[in-house]
Amino acid sequence: MLFAAWTGYTDTHNDEVQAPLLLLLVATGGLGFAMPRRAWLWALLLGLSVPAAEYIALAVGYRLPCHPGYICPPPTMVSTAQTFFVLLPALLGAYSGVCGRWLLGQLRDRVVL
Repeated sequence: MLFAAWTGYTDTHNDEVQAPLLLLLVATGGLGFAMPRRAWLWALLLGLSVPAAEYIALAVGYRLPCHPGYICPPPTMVSTAQTFFVLLPALLGAYSGVCGRWLLGQLRDRVVL
């Protein structure tokens, strides 16, 4: 839950997508590596933290940050719904962690001590 809150906070307080995306990939990758059977759950939980944070920001009237010098339109339900696409990189990160754990297990089995 801490990673989900941190990802949502980073998304709503940043005008670029790279920071929350990197945080999302690292967190889901690490959790997928640590607990591969629940990779889908971690991807869903952390991936939904971004749309949840944006819907909360929309509900309380918080204006998301904008590039200096640009006129950004206020957030709408449609623009906030587009954040559900973040589930794709969350799944990618989680299952990359699963693949990393599998590869590490394969390498460990092949090493002769």
